[in-house]
Amino acid sequence: MRRPQFACDRMSSRGRGNIYRTTVSPDLLLAYIHDKLGRGEAEYVVDQKSLDPGLVELVAEGNEVCR
Repeated sequence: MRRPQFACDRMSSRGRGNIYRTTVSPDLLLAYIHDKLGRGEAEYVVDQKSLDPGLVELVAEGNEVCR
């Protein structure tokens, strides 16, 4: 897995982030932030209130991918 910068960079007192995966219906998608800076990253903002937690999979913990 490529080292994801968003999970590995520490901001103030925040620790490393985890990476999750799920599939949602389009009506739960609030925003899509695409990469225009060439880092190869994109971010989806999802309505968490309507998201079924049972469908969210932990792909990797920040400490695993940020060595």
